[in-house]
Amino acid sequence: MQASVDTLVMDNLSLVQAVARRSFLPPLSEDQDLLQCGRIALWNAARRWDETRPFRPYACACIHNAMNSWAKVLNRWNTAPPEEFLGEAYNSEEEILDSLQLRTRIEAAWPPDSQEHLVLTSLAAGIPKERLAARLGRSTWDLTRLSRRAWEKVPPA
Repeated sequence: MQASVDTLVMDNLSLVQAVARRSFLPPLSEDQDLLQCGRIALWNAARRWDETRPFRPYACACIHNAMNSWAKVLNRWNTAPPEEFLGEAYNSEEEILDSLQLRTRIEAAWPPDSQEHLVLTSLAAGIPKERLAARLGRSTWDLTRLSRRAWEKVPPA
């Protein structure tokens, strides 16, 4: 059973790239997290396949559905807050940090040399997640999880 699953996965690994290119815009179709999500979906499809229908169409549907779900979650996490969230107009990100006392709140929760401190202050200053993730050598997904865990420790205003 395990050998047949491994064989199915290895023989159909090209489906992941094909579904990504067909279903998503070029920048997202090369995203390693998206491709990994597709590989996991292919593996799950191979495990659940009951041999009553052709494998490739079934696997394509499983891969496409998993990638779509991942893209929806990523899109929801990367949505910028509405302009009214910021309230009055600010001249710079520094004014936003100072007005909300974010800098002192972040420093109270995390030491200045910690990665959490760097991530929170960078995100609060308006640095895009993609650029920060690339600078730190992490995926956008990892950066989002790290920032969410880090914010939990920051005291409220």
